[in-house]
Parts: sequence; structure tokens; C-alpha cells
Amino acid sequence: MISADHQPVPSWQRLQTASSLLDVLLHDEEVTDVGELPAGHTATQWVGTLTVPAGWEAVSLDDPATLGLAAPPPRLAAYRLPGSDTPIAVETLHLFSFTGAPGFRAMLSNAAVTFTDLGATDIHTEVLPIPVRRWSAAIRSTATVAAAGQSVWSVQCNYLAGSGARYAGRLIVHNVSVITDHRDALAPDTAVLCEQVYREFIAAVAADPNPPDLDF
Repeated sequence: MISADHQPVPSWQRLQTASSLLDVLLHDEEVTDVGELPAGHTATQWVGTLTVPAGWEAVSLDDPATLGLAAPPPRLAAYRLPGSDTPIAVETLHLFSFTGAPGFRAMLSNAAVTFTDLGATDIHTEVLPIPVRRWSAAIRSTATVAAAGQSVWSVQCNYLAGSGARYAGRLIVHNVSVITDHRDALAPDTAVLCEQVYREFIAAVAADPNPPDLDF
């Protein structure tokens, strides 16, 4: 396990402090009770079943504020070249709970808000196929961002599942960012990291196809 105290992980801070779909949820009139689920929460236990490709290691954040975070996310991993303390790729996964039925149009139009907030280029957004379930969506965006004084290619996946049951709605914000010069070399790793979270979301949606109605 890598400790953030011995790596320049804060150089990736710009990617962690930009706007996200969380901000959209917070302003949605059909959504209440929005809150982040920290590492160790029972609702994040599935994250512990995820693997990392060879060369990737979990990052231990003794001080989450170094990445602009209020608490350690359920998942934070980094890849560094042999003999180097500097990560060339970082993965984060944040999990939020809420109550309500978020509007799909607002979610889709703001799916790449993180990248637009950062002034990114080459932004591309696509809706991923999932089992039919109301108030639910999987949206993937990619872009090139200037961060840590370098060009960084980033993929951000937003997984959304609304529910009328109190605190049962979920927003998963999954990001993998790679220094652009290493994008091709780490493309297989990026695909593995993204695919396993996507499959977990599909399984969760399939297991709960009929969320309860809203009671507010």
C-alpha cells in the first residue's frame, strides 16, 4: 500500500476538487438527503471486492485534505513506474447516497461537468447500456485535462440509481486519470478498472429493477 505522505499525490488535487454530478444532485428539487458514503461504510463493502491490475497499489490517505477531500474515498489507487515515487495514473471512486428521482436530462447534460469546469478539451460523453430501471443511468465521459503541469487523459463514469426509499439512491463517481504520454500503455488497465465497476452497477440494477415510489 502506498502512503500519500511519500508521494506527490496532491499534484492530482485539481482533478479531485472540480464540480461533479454531486453538485447537480444537490440542486435537484426531486432529490433530498444527499451525502457521501465514506470508506468503511457498510454500503461500500462491495468496493473491497474490486481488484487492481499489476503495478497498481492502494493509496492510504492519512490526511484526505491533501487531495481536497473531507474523508478518504472508498477506493483510491495509483500506478507508478518502477523506481519512481511519482504516480502517472490515479483511480478514485466516490459513493453517495440520496433519496429521490433525479432528472435524467439534467444528469446527461451535466455528466461532463467535471471536465468543463477544468477547461478540458476533446470531451466525449456516451450513455452506457444498463438493465431497464427508472431513475437510473450509466454515463461515461472522457477528456484531456491540464493538471499537475502535464496533459492528463481522464475517463469519468457516473452511475446513478434513484429510489423513493430513504437514503437508498446511489451515485457512483468513478474516475481514472493517466498522464497522456502513458495513455496507450495503460489502456488495458484503464479498461479493466472501468469495466469491473460498470459490471458491479449492472448487477445492482438488475437485482433491484423496481425502486419504491417517492413519498415526498
